[in-house]
Formats: sequence, C-alpha cells, structure tokens
Amino acid sequence: MKIIKIAVITGIVLMSNNCLFANEKNAPAEKGWRFGEFNDLNKSVSKAKTEKEMLSNIMKIELEQLKVQKKMLKILQKRFDPQPEIITVNGKKCVANSSAECYKWIPEPEAQRYPVIANFFSNPNKESAKKYLQWYSKHINNAEKAGISIYLAKMQYGKKATDFNIKNNGMLGANGEFREAQEKHYKELLLKNKNKLHVNIYIGRGLEIDMFGMEGISYLIDELPELTYNVIYYNNDVKNKLHKISKKYKYLNNIFYHTNEIVSSKMFKINKIYTTPSIAIVLEKDNSSQIIATGKVSPTNFIQKTVKYLWYKKIIKENDYMSGSNLWDSSKYLERKQEYDYTKKFDINKYKYKNTNLDK
Repeated sequence: MKIIKIAVITGIVLMSNNCLFANEKNAPAEKGWRFGEFNDLNKSVSKAKTEKEMLSNIMKIELEQLKVQKKMLKILQKRFDPQPEIITVNGKKCVANSSAECYKWIPEPEAQRYPVIANFFSNPNKESAKKYLQWYSKHINNAEKAGISIYLAKMQYGKKATDFNIKNNGMLGANGEFREAQEKHYKELLLKNKNKLHVNIYIGRGLEIDMFGMEGISYLIDELPELTYNVIYYNNDVKNKLHKISKKYKYLNNIFYHTNEIVSSKMFKINKIYTTPSIAIVLEKDNSSQIIATGKVSPTNFIQKTVKYLWYKKIIKENDYMSGSNLWDSSKYLERKQEYDYTKKFDINKYKYKNTNLDK
C-alpha cells in the first residue's frame, strides 16, 4: 500500500510539473498573491501612492492657475472696469482723483512697464528726477540713432531700401542764432577728428553729369580744405569730359586741385553706388564706407550728417555730440534779444552777434 501511495503522489507531482512547464511555454500562468507572488501586491501599493501624488500635484497646479486667473481678473478690471478707490488724505477718506485735494497719481500701463517713470511720478524728488533724466537721455539717444540708421540706409541703398522720400533738412532756429552756434560746434568736432576719416566723392554713374552737384562739392572743399578728398570717376570718359569743360565751369578746377583723382568702376560696384554725385565717409580704422549725401549738398548739411555718423559709430563721444555748453553764447544772445523785444532797452552797441541785424 505504501508503495502504491508513493507512486500516486509521484505521478501527481510529475503531472503538475508538466502543466507548469506547459503554461510557461504555451499559455500565461496565473499569478498574484494567491499563488505566492507578492511583487504584484507591492506594485499595486506603489501605484496607489503614485496616483495620490498625482492628484496632489494636479491640485497644486490648479491652485497656481487660480492665483494667476485672479491676478488677470484684477488687471482687466483695473484697465477696463476701474472701480472708485478710497484713499485717506490729511486724515479724511475720499475717492481718489475726485478733486484736487484728493489727488493720487495712477500710472498708466505704459508707465508701469518703465519703473523709473512710475517711481518719478509717484514720488517726484531730485533723486528720482535725476534717475528719470538719465534714463530719458539714453532713450532719446537711442531714438536718435534709430533715425540716423534710417537716413544712412536711404543714402546707401536708395530705392532698394524705400521709396519714401527722405529730404536733407537742416536744423532750424528762430532767428538763425541756434543754427549758427551749432554749426560752429559741429565743424569743430569734425575737424578734431579729421585724421580718422577721408571723403570719397563718386562721379559719373548716369547719362549726364550733375553740374549743380559738382558746384556743391566745390563749395564743400572751400569750407573744409583740411579734409582729405578722393574723386572717383566711373570711367575715363567722365574724367576727360569734366576736365574739358573746366574752362567754362571754373569751380571744377578747385575740385581737381584739392582732390586725388581715381578712375575705378570696381569701387562703384563694391560700395553699391547707385547715383552720382555720391559723397561717402571712409573710416581709417577699418576702411568702412558710408554714403552721407547724394546730389548737391551744402557744407552745413555735410558737416551735420558727418558728425552724426561719427557719433553713431562712437568715434565722437556722446557728451561732445549732445553737449549744450557750446551754445552758451547763443543762449545769452536769446536772452538779450528777448530783452530788446519786450522792453526796448536793448543796447545794440553793447552786444553784437555775427550775421544778425536787430534793427529789422
């Protein structure tokens, strides 16, 4: 009997092993805690923990979004549906800006984007004014450079840049005194930096020679003989033609005498010269070239544009370019002129100013 029982048990064990191996090979075996596998249980516990953390994270995100939405609502209400604000002035409550006594400066959104402006107007004093003026000066200088960039692009590329007409307008003054003082200052700045540049004058790109423009170049050389000039002809025909007619247009001899004459169509191509005469400033430090003016240009306009370009290229310092100290004599003249206009006690023999007639 014992032998029979052992044989039966052995057979059952062998059958179980066969089934187990068959399941592993042909079909998925049952798994889980009931079969003594505890890993799945650990995974389910870990999964539950992860889901809890996930819900907690979602809650945190929702709370953050709620804060942002409340902030957005506050901004929108303030901008599009402002409510009366109650403030206390001298111990009394009142509606802000309902009267002069209840004044409160409320910065516009534009001002809020610039803390230096908001700080100055909300708390005006010498220190906040100083910081505001420092910032404002930089802002104006940046706008000035932007304007010069537009002008330089127009002069360099012509219609390829824009069809918009940019004229060479000079600075205006009430009676000419401001312009005169500024022109003097600009000329001094240019001559101070004369060794840092030379002038290239391009002639002959087109069917005819612009004789009005040539006359302007002669005036320019007369006004600024200290500068170095190169006249660049498109070809020999242009050069020979100008020399031939110089007996009639004698101012051309002034150009020939004070300039270096070069014939080079290649330089026209390299510097993208689209019309002539074109006047370019060439910086000695890097040999870079920039068209300053085309056609007929006055010495005054040339000086003004060249000085602005040198400031733009940081060759002239900002303080020198923007300084008003050179206009001190002009400002004193204005004061004297006002005294004459309003009191008729101006002593014309005591004060004199160049090219100005106070008897008119």
